[in-house]
Amino acid sequence: MKKTNRGHLYLCAMIIIIIPLSHVFANSSGWIDLGRAKVSLEVPKKWKTFEKVMGFPLLVTSPMKNGTRVTVSITPSDIKNFGFKDSDFSKNENNYKEDALRWLGTRHGEAKEFYPYKKEEWSKSTIAHVFGWRYDLGGIIFVEKSMYVLCKKQLFHIKAMYKEKWNKKDAPTINEMLKSFKCEPGANI
Repeated sequence: MKKTNRGHLYLCAMIIIIIPLSHVFANSSGWIDLGRAKVSLEVPKKWKTFEKVMGFPLLVTSPMKNGTRVTVSITPSDIKNFGFKDSDFSKNENNYKEDALRWLGTRHGEAKEFYPYKKEEWSKSTIAHVFGWRYDLGGIIFVEKSMYVLCKKQLFHIKAMYKEKWNKKDAPTINEMLKSFKCEPGANI
């Protein structure tokens, strides 16, 4: 899990900084088939969805602002019938912080703040375990939320990331979109 978190964190940072968004658009309404699961969420107007970009099954991006945009990645896991609805993920908070600091240290960045662990009920069938932090990388403050989401016994890793200076006002929009998340088993489950 540690390698996966660092890898996803690095890839998300690279997506925000350099991804050329000239890929085929996914359907932004209705169900998106990710193989292991089908997902649906209310994507804000002018935001875009991309399938199979840089190893991510699904990316959602905001419109460009000052050369940057919000990215939200959605990755279904291979774990079947994962039952952490009543689990206490707060025990993983220290591991999250240690992994984040280790990754940031290799990039000579500085942690600004860690948000406390939260367990959120997005719907009757969707529970999210949320970790987050703010960090400085090369003089740019990034905000990141990492969510382990149980939806109908399927585990998803969802990560939202943005540059604070230009995208902070998008935080309520991100939260509203995430809380609209729905899933169904895919063909490959």
